Amino acid sequence: MTRTRRLGLAAIAVAIAACSEDVTVEEGSGGSGGAGPTSTSGVPSTSGSSTPAPAASTSAGEQGSGVVVGQGGGGEGGSSGEGGAIDPYVPPEGAYEACEGYWAPMIDLILECLGPTGEYFYGAPDAVDRLADNCAQVVFRGGLTIEEQELCNADIAAMSSCDELDAYFDRGSEACTATIFGDAEIGAPCVTPYECSSGACYVAPNATCGTCRPAAGEGEACDDEDTLCASYLSCVGGLCEYRRGLGEDCDGETFCESGLACVGGACDEPIAAGEPCDPQAATYECADGTYCNLLTGICDPMPAATLGGDCGFLDDGRLGVCTDGLRCRLDAQYHGECVEPTADGDACAPNAPILFTTECAMPSTCFDFECALRGDALSCF
Repeated sequence: MTRTRRLGLAAIAVAIAACSEDVTVEEGSGGSGGAGPTSTSGVPSTSGSSTPAPAASTSAGEQGSGVVVGQGGGGEGGSSGEGGAIDPYVPPEGAYEACEGYWAPMIDLILECLGPTGEYFYGAPDAVDRLADNCAQVVFRGGLTIEEQELCNADIAAMSSCDELDAYFDRGSEACTATIFGDAEIGAPCVTPYECSSGACYVAPNATCGTCRPAAGEGEACDDEDTLCASYLSCVGGLCEYRRGLGEDCDGETFCESGLACVGGACDEPIAAGEPCDPQAATYECADGTYCNLLTGICDPMPAATLGGDCGFLDDGRLGVCTDGLRCRLDAQYHGECVEPTADGDACAPNAPILFTTECAMPSTCFDFECALRGDALSCF
């Protein structure tokens, strides 16, 4: 049952981002389909918080308010870097099963807690299979062992409430963040944060391969390029900070803890369905599964449509999403239709007009104008 809480679309994205390892972002959160939370790339976000991934940093961009279109397609049309092609990476035996043990309970809890927003990102029938497959290709590259992943899985399986999920997205768990990083030193090439000893991989805009960067702690200087923030921290005003707690100041550049929303410039309980909200607010104020109606200024539940149904901004002012892993393709007025996602190997358009994400089937993204899983698409060494 969906609660009045605020984990937010960003939180959802971080899970996907971590798994698809898109390109830029630097806030750690949630679970990655690998040993714990991480963040990466164009996070669709309508709230003051963020989604599951292991603890790592990938660089730039973060949450904003309103509808995000065509985000999360890291590296479209970018270069594969200076490294040449190498033999495909082969995960260790049991990697898929270990990743499945992470994602199956994680998705169950996300769908329970996030309602239509969780369904939009994780509702595809093959979501667990695709996320586990991509996870196996990504998170073990840096030396993570099956045993270490299974310790993280135990933490995930033990979570039974939305509050526990919120806490995980904000700070992770000991087992899921202790051993996920690799041996690559600062300056070494990287595909994902998991290869870097610092847990921070900078990938420039429109590129696909990156460089391991230093990771700064809470209160330390950052710039989202040369020095990223460590897991679960965001670079705000040049300093790394955790998401802000109840009553603390917030705006479109700062983030509230999961379960909270930025309401009137302060982190507060999100506005419940049926209550007044400000459709022009710089931050997202409504509870998960709802959106501030553009015409009435009321937090309305998001309707979820099937194939061919209406989505995006509807004529009555509500925001609609899609079910079953479908994508909401928008027109110039942000009205949309629920369509099948573009399959792996098929041509895609960078920054296609898709609500909150790319046109590719989750967790794939658009690399060199073709939909692909990050683990299958890149060779940077």
